[in-house]
Amino acid sequence: MRSRNPFVTQGYIDPAHFCDREVETRQLLDDLSNGRHVTLMAPRRYGKSGLIQHALRTPEADCVFVYADLLATTNQADFVRVFANAVVGALDSRLEKAASTFAAFFKSVRPKMKADSDGGVGNGRRAMSCMTACLAST
Repeated sequence: MRSRNPFVTQGYIDPAHFCDREVETRQLLDDLSNGRHVTLMAPRRYGKSGLIQHALRTPEADCVFVYADLLATTNQADFVRVFANAVVGALDSRLEKAASTFAAFFKSVRPKMKADSDGGVGNGRRAMSCMTACLAST
């Protein structure tokens, strides 16, 4: 029986398959959060792309993460196509998350109407402020 190689050699999979780069991850996040430009230089297959993807997918990275592999681009049109698809894909996932949060909120809402002592219906200000607070948190 052939043994399987435990080392991932193509692309970033998840944090469980990424190890021993805590110092580099922290430094990269600190630099980016302070507005510094960062250049990673190393020979091929040393994990530069994996480090970037790992750092930007951590909870501490409060940003929209766009990853585009530009190695195969040969001209400006290729670059624009690959980059635009990456941006749209990143924004789609962010919008999907917001939409699911919004949908979950409305699934949990149970409208109630209550007559006031003078026979009128409450104005719903409290419900509106609650909904505004929930939407602001997404």
